[in-house]
Amino acid sequence: MTSETVPRETATADPLAAGWASLRAFFTEGTDALQRAIEVFQQAAGAERSAGDPSRLSLWLLGLATALRYSRQPERMEAG
Repeated sequence: MTSETVPRETATADPLAAGWASLRAFFTEGTDALQRAIEVFQQAAGAERSAGDPSRLSLWLLGLATALRYSRQPERMEAG
């Protein structure tokens, strides 16, 4: 992923926070933000798994699972 795919303010932020910010943006910006969220969560995988912090690991797993679920069947915003 390049800095062009993640907004500048989230590029240097905590990857977990950046992933959740992109996931939240999906509901207002659409599927481009969803793809950013998936990429950020996937890049954070190694660090989160090796960090040994169960709460951060749970947040990472929940964020990635949610992003992947929406990528399979994006619902219309009116229905969501």
